[in-house]
Amino acid sequence: MKKSSIFLSSVLALFLLAGYTHAQVFMVVNGETSTPYNNLEAAITAAPAGSTVFIPTGDFAITGNPSIQGANRPTTLHIDKKLTLIGAGSEEGALHATILRGQVTCTTGASGSYFEGITITGDLRLDNVSDLTFKRGKFNYAYLSGKGDGNIIRESTMVGVKHLQAFYGNEGRPANGTFTEVFIQNNVVTASGAYSNPFSSLRKAIITNNVIVGGTYASNVFPNIYDCVVSNNIILENAAHNPDAGGSSRNIYTFNLLVGSFGASAAANYNSIGENIEKVFLVDIFEDQVRYKLKETCVGKGAGADGTDMGIYGGLAAKEKRIPAHPSITEFLVGGTSNTEGELSVRIKVEAQEK
Repeated sequence: MKKSSIFLSSVLALFLLAGYTHAQVFMVVNGETSTPYNNLEAAITAAPAGSTVFIPTGDFAITGNPSIQGANRPTTLHIDKKLTLIGAGSEEGALHATILRGQVTCTTGASGSYFEGITITGDLRLDNVSDLTFKRGKFNYAYLSGKGDGNIIRESTMVGVKHLQAFYGNEGRPANGTFTEVFIQNNVVTASGAYSNPFSSLRKAIITNNVIVGGTYASNVFPNIYDCVVSNNIILENAAHNPDAGGSSRNIYTFNLLVGSFGASAAANYNSIGENIEKVFLVDIFEDQVRYKLKETCVGKGAGADGTDMGIYGGLAAKEKRIPAHPSITEFLVGGTSNTEGELSVRIKVEAQEK
């Protein structure tokens, strides 16, 4: 039997195959130069600012790097330069997932970075960071501190299992904080546990087309937020515990669908409230509570401010599968033997989604 060879035409294809061959290959691409690493921390450390790090399918424990300034503990991946990190997808809507077990902390030098298709089991921390995009991924909790603006979190899932909030800004000092203009779009935002709040202490944030799930006994979904726009969201707060905006002011709450209703405290403090659909039974909203797809008969269909659906399938960022824009292999089949000509049947199917 003749030896057969399979030639893959790009570095990206090599990266994609890594998840199937169980090789932990982390590919750093800098211009026309591609360098493989078998350790995530080594790849991040070696990657020049402005380069791309491809992370394959797999479950990877963050071990940290004591030589990196600001790495506060062994499970913290510290990034202080502008990088693009591309994974194979999160558990949300992806056949294969890139899972980083630990916390990712980004500091000033990471401004302008782009992360896509990655699950972080711990927290995503942004300290004095601007213009960072986290897209089509998953993390536990977002902690924003210091100064920064123009950061984008979209088409992702926040599980909020460790903390009282899923988004927590300005170290709890919203009146004095300067971390502003966070775009939170088309996400599933959950704050688990009793008396927990999905959002807290944000300024000038745009919170649109999210599905928001509060804690068991949460009294406020939006405490201590200021000058924010909250629109086209589906807020699944228990009807007995209204999503008031405790201590918040100068916000706009419009075109949201609620299981409960905005209460008196939300109407105070110069907040603007209107065109919301309140007191809707949960059973009348979704046909699929895993994907949060609306029933055709749901009053939120086409009822957003822009004429699209309320929730994660409306607005400009809406995508059905929420998988990375870079190709990911969804099928990889190799024939058992070659034919008489030494040819081996190989079938590779890739899938991607436009940005």
